[in-house]
Amino acid sequence: MIRFQLALLFRTTRWVAPAVFCLAWFGVTAYSGDRLVDTAAFMFPVVLLASIWLTVVVGRIDDRPHRDFLAAAVGGQGSLHSLRLAASVGIGGAITTATVALSVVINGIPSNRLLVVAGFGVLLSAVFLGAGAGCLLHPPFVSEVGVAAIAGPVFLVAVMLAPPVQWSIRQTNRESTQGAMLLVAGSIAALGLVGLVGRLLAARA
Repeated sequence: MIRFQLALLFRTTRWVAPAVFCLAWFGVTAYSGDRLVDTAAFMFPVVLLASIWLTVVVGRIDDRPHRDFLAAAVGGQGSLHSLRLAASVGIGGAITTATVALSVVINGIPSNRLLVVAGFGVLLSAVFLGAGAGCLLHPPFVSEVGVAAIAGPVFLVAVMLAPPVQWSIRQTNRESTQGAMLLVAGSIAALGLVGLVGRLLAARA
């Protein structure tokens, strides 16, 4: 079913805009910074926004009758919601992997190899946080596209202003892996909680 969701997405052109957005921003940041951790810090809000965007797109990829048909095939709206969330995280993971790989190719491998893991962790945290927010901004929770278009950037600003996120990114820029570890742990916990709540609410929708 996850493969089917991805196939539905890539048959449309809705994924092109966030992909181009990420690619354009990466083109600027990768050549302006000389360290992978710099690229990860600059790309964090972009990957976060792209993750929200793609998660909403995945959730809105079909109409209500088709969504009900898929829900019946996988065991209910709750299961469908979880599968679509997993598909969104998978897409975000691919974006993160490509970003880190291209940054290493352009700027080289850091002398401290753990910084590659830290940079990957920072961007993966953005994926988790974005997917967690995005999964609540599409049907059956939000039916209006305009609401999602406003709520997504608001969530982005709230995350970027959160003291733990700011501290984690600063620590990563200082080539410390502690910030990335905290960010990954927190984002996994947030995604798990939101995913569980979303599944339960979707099952009752």
